[in-house]
Amino acid sequence: MKAALLIALIVILNFALSAQTKSELNQKVIQHELGIAAQLNNLGNPILIYRVGVPKSLWRFSLLNLNHFNKTDKNNDASANVQRSHEIGLRAGKEFRRPINEKFTLRYGADINFNYSSSKSQIVNTSQSPEIYQQFIYGINGVFGANYQITENLLFGAEIQPVISYRVSVSNRQIP
Repeated sequence: MKAALLIALIVILNFALSAQTKSELNQKVIQHELGIAAQLNNLGNPILIYRVGVPKSLWRFSLLNLNHFNKTDKNNDASANVQRSHEIGLRAGKEFRRPINEKFTLRYGADINFNYSSSKSQIVNTSQSPEIYQQFIYGINGVFGANYQITENLLFGAEIQPVISYRVSVSNRQIP
């Protein structure tokens, strides 16, 4: 079952459901899209995307990753290696769309992104102090892609996102 889900995510790079409602203020059609995307360099970690706006200009909000890892390995000498890590990634930006024909639409825009991860590794029942590692990544993504309208409420899309990022890493060992 997990393999079938992974294959489906590989095939569907960007799957979006659309719901449209009329804004009472200006009578423009407000479009809401919820999508799941897969990155080719990280297929096992899908991205949740929400878009809102008028059909030619939408705001984009993405949850890139939300991970928690906790592992304890017991050693033969009554000590144990405890590892914990947390990771979150968020992205927000603006997307513009230009229709090519009735079914195809080009899209372009930009996002800003932020990723944070931390990990702690400690061998308990020893005199060793824990190792703590934190990483912050800030970046700007370009967005270039296309959509194909399958049905009124179903889109298939693909995009390329060149990125410029800045990474700050902090690693230290606490002294007990």
